[in-house]
Amino acid sequence: MLRLGLVVPFVLTVLAVVAPARPGGAADAAKEPSLKEALVANEKGAFEAFKQKNASTFNDYLADDFLGVDAGGVTRKAAQSEAMADTQLKDYALDDIKLVKATKNVVVLTYKLTQHGTYKGDPIPATVHATSVWVKRGDKWLAVLHQETPARPTRSP
Repeated sequence: MLRLGLVVPFVLTVLAVVAPARPGGAADAAKEPSLKEALVANEKGAFEAFKQKNASTFNDYLADDFLGVDAGGVTRKAAQSEAMADTQLKDYALDDIKLVKATKNVVVLTYKLTQHGTYKGDPIPATVHATSVWVKRGDKWLAVLHQETPARPTRSP
């Protein structure tokens, strides 16, 4: 009986130290990105694909019924991809990102976009206020709308 009294605590201690966390437990939940983190990653992924002129990857982020709105008007998904040929996007940064969950499958992201580049040789607006609407279709989040409004120039005091 003395042996069993020593073996059981020893085995339990070893199991507690070497047993991996169960799938779906707190360890996995801590690794899972929040909805905001996931959609910001999608937004940046779309920008990076556009910058790299990778139309296939870029289009994977957009719904077939996607609309883009900017100073040039309203465009559909195909026109967005075609604009890559005439656009040189050097860099971009997303700041002051806010998320509004309209429904469980519709999310609105707003942010300040700072970018440098050209479209058909002309500079693109360096700072815009952007809105993207993401819709969950099946198990995938897709952009259905992206809108950019050029920011007003800041005035010196």
